[in-house]
Amino acid sequence: TIYNGLDVEKFNIQDRRAAKRAEMGWKDDEPIVIMVAALAEGKGHDLLIEAVPQIKAAIPNVKIKLAGKGPAADSIKAAAEPYMDVLEFLGERNDIPELLVASDVLVQTSWAEALPTALMEAGAASIPVVATDVGGSSEIVVDGETGYIVPKGDAGAIARRLADVLNQPETAASRSSKARQRIVELFSIEKQDKTTNALYERMVSGNRQL
Repeated sequence: TIYNGLDVEKFNIQDRRAAKRAEMGWKDDEPIVIMVAALAEGKGHDLLIEAVPQIKAAIPNVKIKLAGKGPAADSIKAAAEPYMDVLEFLGERNDIPELLVASDVLVQTSWAEALPTALMEAGAASIPVVATDVGGSSEIVVDGETGYIVPKGDAGAIARRLADVLNQPETAASRSSKARQRIVELFSIEKQDKTTNALYERMVSGNRQL
């Protein structure tokens, strides 16, 4: 399989974490969950909002940041209204790499996806993910190693796995390192180029033998 290539070095900016958190007004001791997705039906914002009480019960000082805009913004924000002490809508952003490295975990709660770019970007930024088992999510995330894959539609599983990530700081560094390593090895532009060139060489060789 030839995957879309990601410029992984654009996300290799962990040294900007503290400065970005300060810029955003995020406290050092606040666990930050980030979701990067269009505010649209099918992206699972409804599921994340459903999970907020359980997430907050497990991690009382958690904050969840939602980056993106979209056609369902009004209805999503209305549903989120009771939980604005936890949730913050960041709107459309052009600083996603910096926001990712400033966060502690990325969550994806989609009902359907192809090969989710946000999961690759999170790995490149060295943060673990919790993602629903849709599309190519399980090709990107190694369950229990670089993050967690949960059944789609299961708000309780999302809350539990976010708590697992955030309440186990001793394993965070290992998960972060493995997440980036996997993205570099499988989804970088360099890997895409090598795979494409190898396929081309095989095709040329095969034509010569005909």
